[in-house]
Amino acid sequence: MQSGVDAIHTLDLPKSNLTSDLELIEEYSSSTVVIVSKDKDFPHQRIIRGKPEMLLWITTGNLVNQELLELFEKNFDYINSSFHGGSKFIEMDNVSVIIHE
Repeated sequence: MQSGVDAIHTLDLPKSNLTSDLELIEEYSSSTVVIVSKDKDFPHQRIIRGKPEMLLWITTGNLVNQELLELFEKNFDYINSSFHGGSKFIEMDNVSVIIHE
């Protein structure tokens, strides 16, 4: 998928997948970075601490990679414009995109 945005997977970070959620939040939470995760700890941190600053929470359950990529492609423009419009916390499930804040 070519979207014109940069993305980094945790595997590409210095500590790879050993990077803790709190380290990710502290190191990469900014007004220009959207953290994308399936982990329910991130929405909890967003609600409690206001970080990460921007969060896309994936609540699809287990999907094969191709299905997940298709969901991203289908919803990318809406999600991207929502973040650019000021949204901070967005959830994407198998059938919808929910703007939480």
